[in-house]
Order: sequence, then C-alpha cells, then structure tokens
Amino acid sequence: MIWRAVGLAWVAVLLIGLPLSSGALGRRLREEPFSRMAIYANVLLSHIVLIVPTLLIDLAGGRAGIRLIERGLPRLPLLFWTLGTLAACLAGWAGMLLEARARKGNPDTVVLHLLPRTGKERAVFFCVSVTAGFTEEYLWRGFCFALLAQASGSVLLAFLTTSLAFGLAHLYQGTRGVLRATLLGAILAIPVVVTGSLVPSMIAHTGIDMISGRWSLEILRSWGVATE
Repeated sequence: MIWRAVGLAWVAVLLIGLPLSSGALGRRLREEPFSRMAIYANVLLSHIVLIVPTLLIDLAGGRAGIRLIERGLPRLPLLFWTLGTLAACLAGWAGMLLEARARKGNPDTVVLHLLPRTGKERAVFFCVSVTAGFTEEYLWRGFCFALLAQASGSVLLAFLTTSLAFGLAHLYQGTRGVLRATLLGAILAIPVVVTGSLVPSMIAHTGIDMISGRWSLEILRSWGVATE
C-alpha cells in the first residue's frame, strides 16, 4: 500500500510540476536569447531525471506502467496500430502547418526557433525524439495513465487527465502548442486504451517527432511563414 501511495504522489508531482516548469521555461525563452543545442541537451537530461525515479517507483509498486510496455502485440496488430497512430499524428501535424500558414503574419517564434537547422542540430534532435518517444509515453500513457485508472476505476478519467496534462506540459509553446499537444496526447492514448500496449504509441511518438523536426521548418519556409 505504501508504494501505491508513493506512486500516486509521484503522479501528482508529474501532473502539476511539469506544466508549471514548462510555463516558466516558456517565459524564459520569450525573454532571453537561447541556444537550440542547450535546450536539446536540457531536454535529454530532463528525460533521464524523470525516468529514473519513475521506473524505481513503478518497479517497487507493482509495475503498472512497465506492464504496458511488456504487453506485446502480434505482428499484424502491432503494425496496424503503429501505422494508424502515426498516420493520425501526421494528420494533426499537417493541420498544425496549415493553421500556421493561415495566420502567416503571426508565427510562433519560440516554436520556430526551437526547430533544428544544421546537420548537427538535426542529429541531436533525432536523439531527443528517440528519448521522448520512450520517456514521455512511459510517463504519461504508461505510469500516470495506469495508476490513475487503477486509483479511480475509470479509464476515461485517466485518458482525459493524462491527455490534458501532456498538453499543459507543452505550455512553453504557448496556447496553440498546448492545444496541439493535448490532441496529440489523446491520439497516442488510444492504442493504450484499446490494446493495453504502449509500444505502438512509443514508436508513433518517436516517428512524428523525427518527421516534424526534420520537415516543419522547410515547409514553413517554402510557404513564406518562416523567414529566419
């Protein structure tokens, strides 16, 4: 029982603390010049800092989140759910680009400046995408989702809470970024709810981060939205 209480306390820390820290980061990014490589390095470090205590608590408290990773799917269902989830994420990304094009005169400069430019930046961003695909899915759609569903007895409540908290954890991207991330979180949660496996969401999350990081800036430049 004590580890269940510790787990729920850690869930509360993640649900509240990450949005607060993201909001503070957004204010700093808008007030001061920043280095993309430094931000990427900080994100990689934060993934490590968050995943270690979460894994330890999960291991001691019943492996609720870990079981969602271990629960494999047969080859064809795995392929179906992974490609389907990635396709839905890509549709959301396309909608984001079209929305940015529609408001051409008001680009989100912080989000644009965070996108990689050079080969070195793209390589590091690739690493960030891989760690995000594992860490963020395990934290939100694995550990937090599983413990909230167990504690409340409601998968729907866990789905809504983790999707919204995931969106708020992107406060540094502004209001539009929160809305986009909340939608993405909901999309990525669907395979977990339906199949009980976190693997398709991990792969799809990694894929959409890689694709959007590689191509968003070039597309927006070609449309005249990004001029930097």
